[in-house]
Amino acid sequence: MANTYIPIHIQAVFSVQNRECIIQDNWKDELYKYITGIVHNNNHKLLAVNGMPDHVHILFGLRPSQSISDFRSLNPSPELLGDLMVTLAEMACKFAYDSSDLWEQYYTSAATNFKLALKFLQKHNLLERFKLRCENCVKFSKHCGYGFEYEMHELYNEYYG
Repeated sequence: MANTYIPIHIQAVFSVQNRECIIQDNWKDELYKYITGIVHNNNHKLLAVNGMPDHVHILFGLRPSQSISDFRSLNPSPELLGDLMVTLAEMACKFAYDSSDLWEQYYTSAATNFKLALKFLQKHNLLERFKLRCENCVKFSKHCGYGFEYEMHELYNEYYG
């Protein structure tokens, strides 16, 4: 199909370090203007920018001449990627803890993501930095179904002994 155009919309979420609530009302509009400038200077179409005291959401249309893989050049630090991976595991475990019963595939997926996070942390010598948060993942896996608690405990012991 000649001249076919498919819009690509990207939602990016940026969190402040340690999720501290530091984005204040008296200067958040200036931050949003700054982000708007970055998006426009890269010839993308800004659809929305908003946030909370600890993070900002940006929804923008990616220009067709730029590849999504170009965003790899952002090269985030291992600490930030580790934080993101552990946050995903924490959220999954907390959700499982708060819910009465979930399906087996959910528990399997959550355990797999936890294992990937632990492997990443070990590779980048970050295990000690995230130890307490990983312990919380195990704590929140208690009383969950399909052997989730035992699998999470085994994974934790595999990396932390």
